[in-house]
Amino acid sequence: MTRPQERNTWREYPPVLARHDCSFCHGTGWQMIRSPFSAGAKRCECRYLCRLLQLKEAVRIPERYQGCTLDSFVPSTPSQCRAVAAAVKYALCYPDVPRNLFLIGGPGSGKTHLAAGIVRELLARFQADLLFVDFCEIVGPAESGRRPIWKEAVEAALLVVDDFGPGNASLDRLGMTQEFLAARLRSRRHTIFTGEAFRCRELFQGKVRESSRPLEKLLASLSSRLLLGLLGNAKIIRIDAPDYRRRHCRAGSLF
Repeated sequence: MTRPQERNTWREYPPVLARHDCSFCHGTGWQMIRSPFSAGAKRCECRYLCRLLQLKEAVRIPERYQGCTLDSFVPSTPSQCRAVAAAVKYALCYPDVPRNLFLIGGPGSGKTHLAAGIVRELLARFQADLLFVDFCEIVGPAESGRRPIWKEAVEAALLVVDDFGPGNASLDRLGMTQEFLAARLRSRRHTIFTGEAFRCRELFQGKVRESSRPLEKLLASLSSRLLLGLLGNAKIIRIDAPDYRRRHCRAGSLF
């Protein structure tokens, strides 16, 4: 009588995360322990790196901001010192933060650097639902009538909206902006905005002119209730500093 062919039916669920090129576990996710006193196996540390890489891809931080951390931010003005202190405090207190964060200032002042630094700090401590998007991805033209990032942006536990405001002030864009902001305010989820500087007093006094900045025009077009909900539930931090990119270009130029 022949015995049936035996095979191993054991499967781990969920599957073990591992790097296929790992020299310790060779892609199995388990590292052998060789000791004269004991023998066995332990989970390989490469799975933590795998998990971190997957989370980074899900967060969608642009490649040019991958190296931006709170530790690497070097302030050069008093407003930048206050901004980095507020960003560190936000990252330490998350998710118990009472208000959203609105970083405003000129180009190259460090707004996006601080926002990306907060996300990277939280990514190292939490496995939370974090998302980094550009404002144009939310209200820009949709392909085939679909906007796949819309649902993710509305439901993210922490959302970073970079470069909030600029763009053509069409009725469709304004309607999508109002719908998006209303959905985020209703869900009471945390949001970090970055954008150009504006003056709250002029917005509420109706002194926005045609020559005003695009973000001021967009905010002035919102309903008073939505504008109050957006700015009243956010800590606005203004950063006054010269353009970081221009300063470094001048330092490296020949003339």
